[in-house]
Amino acid sequence: MRKRYFLLCGLIMLAVLVAGLVLYPHLPWRVPTHWDLHGNVNGYSPRFPAVVLMPGIMAGMLLMFAVLPALSPRHFEIEPFLSTYLYLMLVITVALAYFQAIVLWAAFRPGLPIKQTISGGVCVLWMLMANVMGKVKRNFFIGVRTPWTLASEQVWYATHRFAARLWMWSGLVGLFLAFIYPLMVIAVIIGSGFVPVVQSFVYYKRLERQGAFSS
Repeated sequence: MRKRYFLLCGLIMLAVLVAGLVLYPHLPWRVPTHWDLHGNVNGYSPRFPAVVLMPGIMAGMLLMFAVLPALSPRHFEIEPFLSTYLYLMLVITVALAYFQAIVLWAAFRPGLPIKQTISGGVCVLWMLMANVMGKVKRNFFIGVRTPWTLASEQVWYATHRFAARLWMWSGLVGLFLAFIYPLMVIAVIIGSGFVPVVQSFVYYKRLERQGAFSS
């Protein structure tokens, strides 16, 4: 299973690189690669870095995902939720490929509704991660890693079940807002990412008052 996921992600990375190289002769000398909150271009890159940077990031990300299981300390291993871990790797790889496609498309279509395409993609990524967040077991690299979730398996599972529901709904709300008020998507995603951190602290303290951690 591990080999299949890495092979698929590697093929996606290769497809992104090949697509960029095929389009390279037709790209303008300066490719828009950054936009402000209003969707106006405020950053350009020479076309060669614009083509090769994202595949390089994807390669680095895949290397990181390959190494992290070996770095996990005892009792916090990734192996017990390996299928979820690999699924998240695939989702992130596809998201990076999507954002590279936006960059290349914007080079040819200056009128691309960039706010909607980027914010909508972020919301879909958020929901895809939410779909499996409840399956992530205690570890140091993936999930809502706070002192309170890492200290208690009960708090970890409660927090991630809560985060899974919250992130799914916030992703749906954000996807709706992406088409009418894209700037609000940032607040929705950041807010939904912060709330589980607070929830983990509150839940841990409640269990502590109830004597759940008494020796």
